[in-house]
Parts: sequence; C-alpha cells; structure tokens
Amino acid sequence: MRGRGTGERDAAVKSFLSRTKETVQFISTFFARAFPAHHELFTAAFNAGVYDTRDPGPFLGRALVWKLHVDPHVDKGDNGPAVIFNFGNYTGGELYLPDLNLKLT
Repeated sequence: MRGRGTGERDAAVKSFLSRTKETVQFISTFFARAFPAHHELFTAAFNAGVYDTRDPGPFLGRALVWKLHVDPHVDKGDNGPAVIFNFGNYTGGELYLPDLNLKLT
C-alpha cells in the first residue's frame, strides 16, 4: 500500500480491507461450495498466518489489478485453486482463461 508513512499505509490497508470485505465474503462462499476441501485448508492457513484482524479471510493474499494487461501465466508456488473476480465497465479487450478454453469479451 502506498503512503508517506506507517500511518498512511495502515489507513490505506484498513480502507482496502473495508471496501473489499463484502466481495471477499461473497467469493469465499462460492469457493467453499465449489472446493470445500481447499476452502478448509485455506481457512486453516489463513487462521495460522492472519496479519490483520480486519481481513475476513480465508485468502492469504489479494491482488487488485487495475488497468493492467497480464499475459496468461502460472504464479510460482501456486498450489490449489485461485479465485478471480472480474468487475467493471469494459470497452474492448478480453479475459482469456486457457485452462477452461474460455474467452470473455
């Protein structure tokens, strides 16, 4: 998180967690139903490594990608499912999920 000092960064983290809490809880519900065993593992890992009590979990990390082209890739160390939540108003461009052979335009 960006900021001039610890206080500004803490405020930015608090705002991010607050603004994304409902979305994370929504995604977590679907994740739990689709992958119950993985959700249980993620929850256990989150509870062991939680770094901020304002984070509802169960994900150890979140990335907000804004207006950035990303080529298809596999992140090093990924073990299990990843969750993607795509939102916004679009003109042009596409989202391609090669594992599913699915293109959203």
